Order: sequence, then structure tokens, then C-alpha cells
Amino acid sequence: MFALDRFEGDYAILENLETKEKREVLCSLLPEDLHEGVLLNFVDDKYILESSLEEKRRNDLRARLNKLKNM
Repeated sequence: MFALDRFEGDYAILENLETKEKREVLCSLLPEDLHEGVLLNFVDDKYILESSLEEKRRNDLRARLNKLKNM
């Protein structure tokens, strides 16, 4: 599973969520209408958007941030 970290010109920088390794991928090889933070899976030599998991991840990150704020 990868998260879209940022865009740099014609490339998207993806971060492997397990290994934290980053890779540069041409934007033309990715689904359209992406934004930073979306989750992608690499299946059969192409990247597939995982929108259902993205919302869960955002909620988890929000909860962690709120927990840190309340410490």
C-alpha cells in the first residue's frame, strides 16, 4: 500500500506505508484526480485507488493527533 506524499513536476512521490520507502512515479501512470494523502495499491502492474481505506486512515491519524494534543 502506498500513500501519495507529494507532487514534483510530472512525478508523484509515493511512500510505501510498510517500509517507508519512497518512489517517484510518472503522474501519467496513476489514476486521474489524485491529491496528497490518497492511498494506492500496486496490482497487476498498475496503481489502483483505495478510497475506502483512505477515510479510515484519515480518521486514525486525526485521533492520534488529538490524543497527542491532550497529553
